[in-house]
Amino acid sequence: MTKIISPIAIDMGGKYTGIYMPHYLRGTLPEPENSVMATIVASEDGDKITWSQINRTQTRHRIRSNKRRKLAKRMLMVVLQHALNRELTANEWNALSGLLNRRGYNRLEVEIDLSCLENTNEEFFAAILPEFFTDQASLIEQWVELTDNIPQLRELQEAV
Repeated sequence: MTKIISPIAIDMGGKYTGIYMPHYLRGTLPEPENSVMATIVASEDGDKITWSQINRTQTRHRIRSNKRRKLAKRMLMVVLQHALNRELTANEWNALSGLLNRRGYNRLEVEIDLSCLENTNEEFFAAILPEFFTDQASLIEQWVELTDNIPQLRELQEAV
């Protein structure tokens, strides 16, 4: 019994599609005279066909970026909740989520001009908040030292 092999190879292009159909006996190599090769040209039907893939590529990248951002937010929430041993509040989650939406600008960068503290009388603050300020050092020195101590800043926040 003779078996004829007839594979079909199709190369799908944007405008041109190539077809290669060789016919050969099992155990032999295909010969060019027993092969059919063709190119099909897709007709242009006005604005119905778009050959450019720019819009499809942009959509694919946008969808992938949105998925990545959502997964990154979810991972951050899981890691923080595990590290803190508690659930995040809605306000905490909104603040963190907003930082992640800024595409790389997720750190707080603030410059504060402390020159106004140079000429301020430290005795006023020492009288109002004696547990945080004294009249023995300049106010700017005390402020720099205070801002380096996060637990003490929290105490100041609660006291005010």
